[in-house]
Amino acid sequence: MKKYLIPAVMAVILALTACSPGGGSSDGKQYGYFVYPGTDWGMTKDELFDAIGKTEEDLTVVAEMTDETNTAYVQEETFLGVPANIVYHFKRLSPADSWYLDSVQATYSGANADYEARYAAFLKITEDQGIPYEAGAVRRTRTEKDADGNETSKDVISDELLYAEGAARTLVTTTIQSEAKIADLPENIQDSAAAYYEVNAAPEGVTADSYSDMPLSSASFWYGVNYSDSGEAEVTVLTITMYGQVADIMQYAAQNK
Repeated sequence: MKKYLIPAVMAVILALTACSPGGGSSDGKQYGYFVYPGTDWGMTKDELFDAIGKTEEDLTVVAEMTDETNTAYVQEETFLGVPANIVYHFKRLSPADSWYLDSVQATYSGANADYEARYAAFLKITEDQGIPYEAGAVRRTRTEKDADGNETSKDVISDELLYAEGAARTLVTTTIQSEAKIADLPENIQDSAAAYYEVNAAPEGVTADSYSDMPLSSASFWYGVNYSDSGEAEVTVLTITMYGQVADIMQYAAQNK
């Protein structure tokens, strides 16, 4: 069974990032949030297509992510050094409002789904954008199957325990967040942030105070492997989803001056 080790990763980081779309965001540097390279949170569809050098016809609409206030486009693109399926997700505050980019998801499979290499490369481009960030704790979940086909899952504390023989599935999850929070935005934007919180239904357990402590940008990593009965990796998938929480506030501010 394959073990995923860190040591050789840093030696190839420059090679991995050299082919990635480049550039941060002037607003991102000002306010302290990171972006999917070459784009900015809150971009219109036309601005995104110009930024990536594509037309709307070049990308495929993701039907299951499309309704009156959500739509998404997918294309294959090199990100963090290897090909990935990139989904650009747009939303709007109401069917009468304009679309804006609020998240980007990269999905890797097979050999390209090298969690350690993609994670290290992601940290490097964030550092290159000059954005201070906080790396969250890593959660490792191991699923085993007994002789009757019953499955049990448990969290473990190390890669050695996670990838020990006998796993049916393994899962690694973690997050990266910008250090800058909603509370760090300028006062005039803070007013819009408070208004946005009041107008939009907040997730359960999120108070006005905890909302102001949310990061302006974040990225979640989901790395899963399914194994055959003989212990071979059958399906390997890595998904990195970048969120621009700041886009909701900026859009609300722009439309409610």
